[in-house]
Amino acid sequence: MKQKLKQRQVRELEEIIVDGERKSPEIRRAQVVLLLNEEVPVASIHRITRFSKTRIFAIRATYLKCDTDALRDKRQGKPKELLTKKQRDEIVSIVGKKTPKQLGFVSEF
Repeated sequence: MKQKLKQRQVRELEEIIVDGERKSPEIRRAQVVLLLNEEVPVASIHRITRFSKTRIFAIRATYLKCDTDALRDKRQGKPKELLTKKQRDEIVSIVGKKTPKQLGFVSEF
C-alpha cells in the first residue's frame, strides 16, 4: 500500500489550494498529491489537472521527499524589463511636462 499523508500534510496542501496568493500550477500540484492520497483513479486526476500519469507520480514522489517546496514554481523571479531606466525616466518626464496635443494626439474631449 502507498504511503498515506499525515494530517499536517493534508492541512498544508488544503491551505495551498485555498490560498489566494498561489499560482495555478502550484495549486494543481497540491491537488494531485491530495487526490492520490484519497486514492482517486489516475485517469480522473489526469482529466482534472491535465498532468500525465508519469508527471502525477513524479509530483507525489517529489512532494514526499521535499515537502511543500516541491510544489513551488521553479520559474519565479524578476520579470524581464521592457524598457531601460533611461527610457522610463524619459517617458515620465514627457508625460509630466507635455499635453497629448503637444505630442500630436488629437482628442475631442
